[in-house]
Amino acid sequence: MKTTLLLLVCLWMPINLRAQNRHHISKLTVVMGEVLEVFSDSLHIDTLIMQDDSRIVFLAPETKLVIENAFVGKNCKWDASGASAINKPKFNALSVFADGSTATYIPKTQRVQMVNASNNGRNIYASVIFRFLYGLTIDTSGEYGHVGRTGMTGAKGLDGSNAAPNGQPGGDGGPGGSGGDGGTLSLLYACDGFSPVFLKEGFRSINLLYRGGLGGSGGPPGRGGNGGVARRYIDNGNNTVEWDGRKGSTGPYGRFGPSGDNGMDGALILKKLN
Repeated sequence: MKTTLLLLVCLWMPINLRAQNRHHISKLTVVMGEVLEVFSDSLHIDTLIMQDDSRIVFLAPETKLVIENAFVGKNCKWDASGASAINKPKFNALSVFADGSTATYIPKTQRVQMVNASNNGRNIYASVIFRFLYGLTIDTSGEYGHVGRTGMTGAKGLDGSNAAPNGQPGGDGGPGGSGGDGGTLSLLYACDGFSPVFLKEGFRSINLLYRGGLGGSGGPPGRGGNGGVARRYIDNGNNTVEWDGRKGSTGPYGRFGPSGDNGMDGALILKKLN
């Protein structure tokens, strides 16, 4: 029942699989350009077909994946990166739960609770037999740290009686956020009559990404406050005299915030099956 339902809804929208135990699928087709979101932490697929430009997002903290027959097209991706959990999906998600029930939309707040989102990459332990391979990227890298906040504008100088005070210095920029740690990427693989190349792109290529995210840039400094305005005076004699004192200078800018720390690289385990 679950497999039949999955194949019927697997068309031009993301699908979410969520199960407490190993989720077994006889045949799974991810069509061209589709995003498939998987909440299950253990997945066994007899036959996986990924058409060109399709992507599977693994959202459990750790996913164990067994694929007996994989047919992978061009520009395909298995995504367990920190960015994939933080960023909202491109389309509304259709969830398929373990009991066969469905939900056509998951609010962002509920989705964050379900995936325990952070900027760290998640772990993938995959055992795969490739029957056809054009190009696959497997990504467990950490997300970039966020940019620090902008410093506050300095306070305006007080109005003066003769020469007004200068504006106050701008606030310092906030520190950048730390980059996310990369997740473990373990791939045990076999290929049917060919050998893959572990490059960024190309025919029969597998691109492995597991680095930690770069720390975020420090926030820009705040501008200095405006100088105060001198008051205008009128004397008490017969002649009226107006006099303007010196206006205060604009305060100096604050300092740039420090950059965040880089995330730690994940572990890479790569082994060819006999």
